[in-house]
Amino acid sequence: MCKKFIFNYFQIKCNETLGRFMTANRDIKAGEIILREKPCVIGPKTTSQVLCLGCHKQLPSIFYNCSKCTWPLCGEVCESSPYHVDECRLMNAKNFKTSIRSVGRNESSYCVITPLRALFLREKKSSL
Repeated sequence: MCKKFIFNYFQIKCNETLGRFMTANRDIKAGEIILREKPCVIGPKTTSQVLCLGCHKQLPSIFYNCSKCTWPLCGEVCESSPYHVDECRLMNAKNFKTSIRSVGRNESSYCVITPLRALFLREKKSSL
C-alpha cells in the first residue's frame, strides 16, 4: 500500500495497475513549470560527438587529453571537474586508454560514461 502525498500543484498516488504516479490538483497552463529538480547523473549520450567529460562542451578538432586517463577534455581545468574525477581515477587505475583521437563522427566509447557515473552514486551515498 502506497502513501498519498499532496503538494501545492500535484499529488502522488499509487495503484496496482500504474504503480506510483502524479496527478494535478488544478488545471496547469501550457508551459507552466510544476516541478524543478537537478539530475542525479549528467553524462554524454550513448554515442556522441567528441565532447569534454568535465564540462560537456563539444570539442574542436584539436583537443586536450586528460593527463591521467586520456579522455578528451577542454583543458587542465576540466581534469578536476567533479563530473570527471571518479571515472578518471578508475580508468587510470585500470590503465584504460581511450581510442578517441579525432572529431567529426559519433563515438560509441561514450556509452560507458553515464552508467559508470550512476554506479558511482552508490559509492558516494554509502560514504555519507
